[in-house]
Amino acid sequence: MIANLFTVAETEPSRLRGALAQLLAVTREAVDVADTDGDQEARRWDCDVGVAFGVGDWQKVSPAQLMNEKGVDARIGDASFTAKQLGDMQRALEAKYSRGEEIDWKRLNDNPKGALEYLTSEAVTP
Repeated sequence: MIANLFTVAETEPSRLRGALAQLLAVTREAVDVADTDGDQEARRWDCDVGVAFGVGDWQKVSPAQLMNEKGVDARIGDASFTAKQLGDMQRALEAKYSRGEEIDWKRLNDNPKGALEYLTSEAVTP
């Protein structure tokens, strides 16, 4: 099985190892997390769970941005979003940040469709 894991901040491989072990109900020793420098010599290839990072570094992209780029639609709660809508929301949020606008996080967190309406009330184009 292959899965993507998105984090909101960089984390040390040892912390990620512990979090994944707890999440997957396995021992820490069963999880191999590659160092961010891409050193393959220290990898433990016989582990049940293996994690590698892009081209040896952390990617600074949001899940919405990546899903938009890959054409992946999403279902959040009872709301469905196209990849384009996710990208529009991400660009709108970035535009608000760049203009120094205050973000109404309550409107973003309480209702997924309401978040779409709030963020895309202005026309945003890539």
